[in-house]
Formats: sequence, C-alpha cells, structure tokens
Amino acid sequence: MLHHLDPLTTRSAFTDAAAVFLATVAAVADDQWEQPGVGEWTVRELTAHAIRSFETLERLCDTAAATPVVESASAYYRVVAELPDVHRGVAQRAREAAARLVEPVRSAGTAAERALDRLAATPDDHVGESFVGPMRFGDYLPTRLVELGIHTLDLQGSTGQTLTLPRSAVGVILGVLADLTDGPTVLLALTGRRPLPAGFNLLG
Repeated sequence: MLHHLDPLTTRSAFTDAAAVFLATVAAVADDQWEQPGVGEWTVRELTAHAIRSFETLERLCDTAAATPVVESASAYYRVVAELPDVHRGVAQRAREAAARLVEPVRSAGTAAERALDRLAATPDDHVGESFVGPMRFGDYLPTRLVELGIHTLDLQGSTGQTLTLPRSAVGVILGVLADLTDGPTVLLALTGRRPLPAGFNLLG
C-alpha cells in the first residue's frame, strides 16, 4: 500500500479537507448558488453532491457486512467506471439533494460533524455497505477524500475563490489516482516532457 494511503494519514487528511470544504462553502456569496458550477451542475448542486461525501461515509459506518467485495480505493473507482449510466445517476442524485439544500452552510456543517464523529468511532477494519458493495472503512475513506477534495476545488473555481487544499489531502488523493493511471504517462507530464493525452481523465 502506498504510504499516502496509510489509515492514520488518511483520517487526518479527511479532517483537514473537511475544514477547508466548510470554509469554501461559507465563502459562497448569496447570489452565486444558482450560477454554473461544474459540468451541468449549479453551485448549489455541486455543493449538494460534495456533501454526499460525508453522508455516504456515515452510511458505511452505520451498516454492517460480513466480507468486503471491493478491496481498495482504486478498485472502487474501477468498479464504478464499469457501471452503466453511472454519471447520469450521480447527476440526478445531486439535483435531488440540491432541491433539499435550503441552507447550504448549515447543512454542510451538520453533515461534516456527523461524519467526523463516525470517523473517530469507526475502526479501519469495519466492513459496511458502499455504492459498489461491502468495503472496509479503511479502504473506503480515501474515496470519500478524493470526492471531497476534487469537488472543493470545483466549488472554489466556480465561485472565484483561491484554489487550495491541505497538503495532507493532496497526498492521499494523488496516492489513489496514481494507482489508477499509467505511471510513465503521468510522470512525463509532471516533469514537462510530454503533455497528457487529450481528454485524459482518471475518473471517467
């Protein structure tokens, strides 16, 4: 396992990322919620989707399963990528969640508090239900950090805020994504030797 995905590091990074996300939501102006966010989403829909990172973590903690069927964060994304119409379903759930998101700052704070309480109380080897089947908490948590971190950047970018994430979170996110990619292609791009292919996207 990459050292960036060590459970203690990931727990700390998730807590750090949650604080930055909440500050980002709090900085959204009142007249920005219905403006374009990312892709087909408004800022409100994007925020609602990001909040689901907390809610889905809570759900895994509150469910129980006997044996994990998805063994790592990278395996989670590989399974998700194979699901038919997965992005359409994600978009629809975001719209439904946004319709209920009347007080975004308050809702984000409540969801984060509940998730962080579960984070503190749930052992790494707890097995619960994820979107793609039973997973260990320690394997699932990095996927929630990827979602929370990337969508925090989306939210910052769409509302004119400075792009920022804790270095701890960036390290874990890069660790997950590195396990999904063709290493030489990314290394050559990061060192300025060759651009990434057009349309390059590790998460589909």
